[in-house]
Amino acid sequence: MSYHSTVSDEVDAQILDAAERLLGGELGNSLTMEQLAAESQLSRATLYRRLGGKEALLQRLARERGLEIEALDGSDIPTRILQAAGIAFGRNGLARTTMEQIAAEAGLGVATIYRHFGDRDSLIRAFLQRHTPQRFFERVELHSSGDIRADLVQLVTEMLTFLHQNRDLIWLSLVEGEETQRLFARLREGPERTHVVMTRFLEAAVAAGQLQDQDPQRMTTALLGLLMVFALKVPVFGGPPLEDAHQTAEFIVDLFLNGLRKDTRENQEQV
Repeated sequence: MSYHSTVSDEVDAQILDAAERLLGGELGNSLTMEQLAAESQLSRATLYRRLGGKEALLQRLARERGLEIEALDGSDIPTRILQAAGIAFGRNGLARTTMEQIAAEAGLGVATIYRHFGDRDSLIRAFLQRHTPQRFFERVELHSSGDIRADLVQLVTEMLTFLHQNRDLIWLSLVEGEETQRLFARLREGPERTHVVMTRFLEAAVAAGQLQDQDPQRMTTALLGLLMVFALKVPVFGGPPLEDAHQTAEFIVDLFLNGLRKDTRENQEQV
């Protein structure tokens, strides 16, 4: 290690030590860079050059010193953890992301992650439940317009947006294959639930006479297939980027319904 590197490390340690002393007192979240400069006997310019700001300081204290910083800001810590988990999952995949990687992304100590979620499986389950399209179905079921096209457009718009926003995670899950399938089986969560809920929705539409009396599971597979291709932009098939989710949803729903509307089959039979 060079002399300059050693001096640099000592300066960082001096700053972190001073911050720990201040935060261990009565300052709490009122810690300012001016107070830190006085405590560390360094200039504010040096602090900003070394750390970049207060948020970066708190993250380093959590990462390198194990300081619990959840009490130092007003954010919702579980939400913060799940947001960080989403970023880490999109980078590394569901099956391969570690609690340490999530903690680093959230700027929290690993102990904080375990305290809020218990273990890795519980954290992943909470992430999947919060980010499942099932809530979209529940919203449509609770506020159904009675118009199958309007309800499906609303549902498909939200699902397209969801799939597109999480496309990196979905692609990695597909690549991981068996690892992810074993994880879903252990958690009893995963894409299968979306298929089940969509099938239930289409079964209700068939029972209400809004769709042909076809196999709802096959209808679900067809509709989800369209959603995946448009939302994920499968390289093999190409196609335009998803720029307007609602417009794309209208196209998909019309394509889907033109072949499955009950009145379409009846009109064909009359001809």
